Amino acid sequence: MQNLFVYGTLQYPEILKKITGKSFVSKPAILYNFNRHKVQNAEYPAIVSKHGAKTYGLVLENVDDESLKAIDIYEGEEYEKSLVSVFTEDSKTEAFTYIWIAGNNYLEEEDWDKALFEAKYLELYIGTKS
Repeated sequence: MQNLFVYGTLQYPEILKKITGKSFVSKPAILYNFNRHKVQNAEYPAIVSKHGAKTYGLVLENVDDESLKAIDIYEGEEYEKSLVSVFTEDSKTEAFTYIWIAGNNYLEEEDWDKALFEAKYLELYIGTKS
């Protein structure tokens, strides 16, 4: 069982349930020295290393190996799973996260817009809208 820091589409329990068939306990967390970006021509984000930056997300607790394998497939080859230190309200913890490795030229300068994702794409991701 591992912790997983998520900062984009995997913050939604409905999407996690669709991918893994499971639900996970989560809590708000911050990952320092990484910046989140919108991926060009996509509705999902990516993070890359940037000194002094911070990315807000969630730590999913006790993610089993089978679920991690399913999430690896979901994330694809554009990301590399890495172990990082994240901070919750009450502690520092180790967690895996997915870091963008497909090149910065595919990233927008601006941050991913969570509200826009919820309004336009969430129903498509969970299969309630065609």
